[in-house]
Amino acid sequence: MAVLVPIASGTEEAEAVVTIDILRRANLEVLVAGLTSPVVCSRKVQIVPDTTADRIAEDTLFDAVVLPGGAEGTKQLMHSAWLRQLLQHHHQQQRWIAAICAAPLILHVTHILQPGQMVTGHPTIKEHLVERYVYLNQPVVVDGKIITSQGMGTAVDFALSIVSQLQSPALAQEIADRICYQWDSRR
Repeated sequence: MAVLVPIASGTEEAEAVVTIDILRRANLEVLVAGLTSPVVCSRKVQIVPDTTADRIAEDTLFDAVVLPGGAEGTKQLMHSAWLRQLLQHHHQQQRWIAAICAAPLILHVTHILQPGQMVTGHPTIKEHLVERYVYLNQPVVVDGKIITSQGMGTAVDFALSIVSQLQSPALAQEIADRICYQWDSRR
């Protein structure tokens, strides 16, 4: 299974790296695509992505697209015509889309989220989500083919939930055990 993780200047590095790490532990093929290269993240950590967005066609299909947060990174990704088209294509093809922290805003502006859909995100974006969606104050929310999460403190739960949906709950639990993480698959 192939997973795309787009990143941009200002992406929250811990959310990106923790998620990439756990998805790769699950033997998922993870492709990190930067809007630029290298990417200077929110805490000034530099990440050299596997490729750049301009090398991926907007109609390329992945099993999942995973969006790390970070206020500035979310803003950069939100304004990317490439990403908006790629997300729309994935949504139309009923592929998994996951977003953490501020990144659920990208799903809001691209109309991926549907009115009444259950969602979570960083508390600072709650006001943008509560009027159209059912905002839940939970670490991770899965509704249909959309997975959302609250922030850096929930990044491990977020990544394990993605593994659980794409691979199996048993594999997610096995990874949690290997990294000494007390995972509650119900979160």
